[in-house]
Amino acid sequence: MGAFAESITLDQLEEDPYPIYRRLREEEPVAWMPVLKAWLVTRWDDVRMVMSNPDSFVTNSPSAPQVKVAGSGNMLSTEGDTHAEWRQAIDEIFAPEALPEVARHATEIARACVEALRDQGGTDLIEHYFDMVSASTVLSVLQLSTVVSAAQIVGWSTGISGGLGNPNGDPERLRRAAEAGADMEATLLPIVTELTAHPDNSLVSHLIHAGRPPGQPRPAKDIMSQFKAMTSSVRQPGWISGNALHSLLTHPEQLAKVRANPGLLGAAVHESLRWSPTVGVIDRWTTRPMTFGGHDLPADATMACGIASANRDDLSFRGQSIGGDPNEFDILRPRQPYVTLGYSRHTCPMIPFVPQIVQAALSALLDGFPDLRFDGPVPQPRGWKFRKFEHLNVRWD
Repeated sequence: MGAFAESITLDQLEEDPYPIYRRLREEEPVAWMPVLKAWLVTRWDDVRMVMSNPDSFVTNSPSAPQVKVAGSGNMLSTEGDTHAEWRQAIDEIFAPEALPEVARHATEIARACVEALRDQGGTDLIEHYFDMVSASTVLSVLQLSTVVSAAQIVGWSTGISGGLGNPNGDPERLRRAAEAGADMEATLLPIVTELTAHPDNSLVSHLIHAGRPPGQPRPAKDIMSQFKAMTSSVRQPGWISGNALHSLLTHPEQLAKVRANPGLLGAAVHESLRWSPTVGVIDRWTTRPMTFGGHDLPADATMACGIASANRDDLSFRGQSIGGDPNEFDILRPRQPYVTLGYSRHTCPMIPFVPQIVQAALSALLDGFPDLRFDGPVPQPRGWKFRKFEHLNVRWD
């Protein structure tokens, strides 16, 4: 065990994990982290290996927070045939041909939100803008806007994601996650029950019946498990938007390039997803005793895949430089792949949609407020598993 890895505290990770990741990549790229009770994997190649090898590393361990908070029946918490069946049903909902419609919804929602804020002179963008654009767009995609409000699903997402990002097992976070899950069930379970017996053309009905043998719909508990897993990510496009805006406002020369050429906004979103991902670490579990990264690992060992670290690996992408210092934010950098939204079989099903939602939110905001600026001192993100802003106060004239 490395002395450096042993010495790391949660406060240090919360404050700024990137210097820690850089040193670990150089000295001990697979390191036992006592504070996390997990093996932290920090290099690009190793992270992708863990995320793409289901024979050795899986998501469906009973130890997984996802299982404890959302249940075991959802796409993320399953492997093999069950996962493949879920994946097909969900990918049909988030098919690429739906992208223009999603982008249109996000743009309309964002522009309406900007107009509603215009006379206020300033606001907390996370609570009053990014959350609303993200949640309203996702609800429109899932065809749930008439039964769930944006504020309601934001509350569910906050509770459930708090239970997932809970390395110390804080009972209060678990309580809030359970409370959010119970409220979800009270709202959605009657709809699921009705559509199980009487299918229609809705997306909820599709989740219940798609890919299943006739007369064998998915159990309601698995549908609710999937809704909880999906809801945990509802705020992520908003968090990503907050991180991307912060990246631009703290790099005014980059923001000036976007304002001079709005066509660069997509590149700015892509670079922010690489440079400042909101989800910094995702977990896998070993299926058997093995040797990995020079260490003997037991079965069911927790592997903390440092996707935020992998995105900045100096020798990533088959040993090729990604164009300049990967620790710098550069929207003109040649586009490179990232693992921010997952990799291999467990990629985020909304991977084509998330950048579009973020781009729509930022475009409307930058167009609407040419003098957008922080209200007060420049804020800094915190966190390592989730690194994002809960509040982002800005002003405009």
